[in-house]
Amino acid sequence: MALDPSSCYTYNQTDLKECRSKDKYCLKYLNEGIVVRDCVYECTPGVHELSEFFCCEEDGCNTAPTPKRPEWTIFLMGIVHLVLWMRYLT
Repeated sequence: MALDPSSCYTYNQTDLKECRSKDKYCLKYLNEGIVVRDCVYECTPGVHELSEFFCCEEDGCNTAPTPKRPEWTIFLMGIVHLVLWMRYLT
């Protein structure tokens, strides 16, 4: 099953890239500060040679993933902010 020709790039219609019929994955990685998106037959997510690789199979799926923070880190940042603010006021 080939990916839709509008896949493997971004959701912006002007930037879409046509994939080859043999490509199964959308690949996205950062290379020297530039985001690279491509269509590939095989893909292994993770960190390789100082670049983080993201793989997916849905059409147009390789937009940037949103980093998630655990709730406790947000709570802790709030406490630190409050302590620093209180110290500033005194």
